[in-house]
Amino acid sequence: MNYLKIKFQNIILMRNLFIIIILITTSQLFGQSRQLDFAKEYLSSHLKQFNLTERDIQEFRISSAYFDESMGVEHLYLQQQINGIDIQNAILNLHIKNGAVLYFGNRFYNQVVSKAAISKAEITANQAVNQCISDLGIFNRSNLQLLKIDENKEYIFDKSDFASQDIHAKLVFVNKNDVLNLVWEVMIEPIGQSDYWKYNVDAVSGKLVDKSSITLHCNFGVPTVDGCDDTPINFKTTKAFEEMPPNGDGASYEVFKFPLEAPTFGNRTVITDPADPIASPFGWHDTSGVAGAEFTITRGNNVHAYLDTDGNNKSDGNEPNGTSSLTFRFPFTNTAEPDSINKAAVVNLFYVNNFMHDFSYKHGFDEVSGNFQQNNYGKAGKGNDYVLAEAQDNSKAASPSLNNANFSTPVDGQSGRMQMFLWNSTSSKIFKVNEPIGIDGFYESSPATWGKQVDNVPLTLDLAIAYDNTNNLCCGQIIADVKDKLALVDRGTCTFGEKALNAQKAGAKAVCICNFEEALVSMAPGAVGNSVTIPVLMLKKSACDRLKEQLLSAKKVTGTLVLPPDLTGPKFLDGDFDNGIIAHEYAHGISNRLTGGPANANCLGNAEQMGEGWSDYFSLVTTAKKSQSGKDAKTVGTFALRQEVNGTGIRAYPYSTDMKVNPNVYDDIIGAEIHRLGEIWTSCTWDLYWEFVNLYGFDEDLINGNGGNNKAVKLVIAGMKLQPCSQDLLTEEMESSLLTNCFLMAYMNV
Repeated sequence: MNYLKIKFQNIILMRNLFIIIILITTSQLFGQSRQLDFAKEYLSSHLKQFNLTERDIQEFRISSAYFDESMGVEHLYLQQQINGIDIQNAILNLHIKNGAVLYFGNRFYNQVVSKAAISKAEITANQAVNQCISDLGIFNRSNLQLLKIDENKEYIFDKSDFASQDIHAKLVFVNKNDVLNLVWEVMIEPIGQSDYWKYNVDAVSGKLVDKSSITLHCNFGVPTVDGCDDTPINFKTTKAFEEMPPNGDGASYEVFKFPLEAPTFGNRTVITDPADPIASPFGWHDTSGVAGAEFTITRGNNVHAYLDTDGNNKSDGNEPNGTSSLTFRFPFTNTAEPDSINKAAVVNLFYVNNFMHDFSYKHGFDEVSGNFQQNNYGKAGKGNDYVLAEAQDNSKAASPSLNNANFSTPVDGQSGRMQMFLWNSTSSKIFKVNEPIGIDGFYESSPATWGKQVDNVPLTLDLAIAYDNTNNLCCGQIIADVKDKLALVDRGTCTFGEKALNAQKAGAKAVCICNFEEALVSMAPGAVGNSVTIPVLMLKKSACDRLKEQLLSAKKVTGTLVLPPDLTGPKFLDGDFDNGIIAHEYAHGISNRLTGGPANANCLGNAEQMGEGWSDYFSLVTTAKKSQSGKDAKTVGTFALRQEVNGTGIRAYPYSTDMKVNPNVYDDIIGAEIHRLGEIWTSCTWDLYWEFVNLYGFDEDLINGNGGNNKAVKLVIAGMKLQPCSQDLLTEEMESSLLTNCFLMAYMNV
């Protein structure tokens, strides 16, 4: 099977090949003691299949466990340990229905004891945290204050004056070259930075082992199928929920209402009482669980939305206030600069986050599975983790972050953070090739925020391929003739600023950075970029390949840089009005909390995981319309890129079930980075989505509907709960893994 265009009918035909029933005579699981007994019994009887020994399963704890009422499934996530210390991401998940293991994913290590290098720490948690703080360049700080040590031996330190949230540290074993090393895992979110950092500090030497960000910026092994219960899972809503009356608070918002994607797709409307009575039973401004709003600003149980223009992870203040009537209507025009319509932006960001909360809640992402809420209203799970949604983030900084967005997902009980930036991309209309005929026309591009900005005065230049003594990367002195020309420079090795400055020194009048992938990314200036005084743009790989082909055949290529009249309006566009991008970011929180259980948010940190694919999927399904079909081209991010609604967006190809529109195939994952891998996975799930629509129809009620579109969303969320930690798309079992996951979702027979 070479194509990832997996059709639903084929999955159904494969069903009987996967039905291997493992029955365990036990009643519905209740209580952790019974869950532990069940898990031990099951693991002991399946050691050979797991490739484990009795010693390997001697130590584990239940990190997360909950009964999924909508699926009728008990989810158990087991954390492997050595001497009471967790092994990072060593999670074995069991999913039980009617006394049968429906599915499992195994990430336990075998021969675990022999792989452990040492199990005693020589440095303290305090010393490890201070090491991380120093690495972040934070020196003028108050002393660390230990708040508590929780039941899982995790040290929690006060955030003090340099972190946005309390600092967490715990001993864990991490695998490196099949050796389990003891480290302090430290989680810290510094004020004024967009990254939430996860450090591993050697527990013996105190040296930094590695550092990674759990913030996903938008610039599997394989699960073992042990068996499937022959009873299909039927998603349902309990009677108690069905009878729950609406409990509106009268709030109204003027926003771009779903399924509108952005301002270019339609106008704002006023919506009243949009909070779902089950997902948000006391409205969007409650936190107490008693009728009546606690906040009249854009804050409530699910999200606090605010401006953070100085990038300090705190509200600028002066938040949109709906007064006692909770009326949130603020001016907006397409031609205004973002700072003059910031209240409308914050309201739209508040609306989209709340919509995504209610939408995902009704499709399976609720309190027990780790959703984002301050108050869980007595429905288990951990509260106090509403989303912190920051609008126009960092926009007033000296070097603002642009053309991007991100989401940080700590474990259940700690707030997720969404950061939305401004966009200055002029996309497809700023660079035009004039000759030769055949390749002429506008080329999609993205300008740097530094260097000379393209204006409404045309700059027409011959194009030339730039190179130094080594290659086309131009990290050294350029020897190609680029004087008075537009230099094509390949991306890689050194900073964008170095490349552009080298071209400028060689006499170039402008620079186009040729990306090595089908994407346009934000270009940081590096140490010397601020010395660049010529325009700097980025082109996608396919565009540069087309231009280079002509130049290498000795043909003259000329192009013009100019800001067209229709782009002389606002200098920046605000991502807070792009519902598709916001939905994409929120979905990172969904996939991270669901994979491996809500107590572990690190399962999608490996390079081959499919988080970007799920995020695009949620962007697509929340903006799809009944009038559309699977063959239609569906894109992401056209508004932010100043494209028409049928533009190409921020991905290599539009999403479509038509291979002529989206030609993604299996081989495309080779050498691909995470966003490109995500596109492949979205292509698969998007096919599944439309097959469900073809079978069950389309329900325009995105939250409470029962159409094929709703069913397909429930399947994907269910799949996240079932899949193993740390997926790897690039294994030789890739095809069977994809088929298994898609089969399993289809098998649930919603």
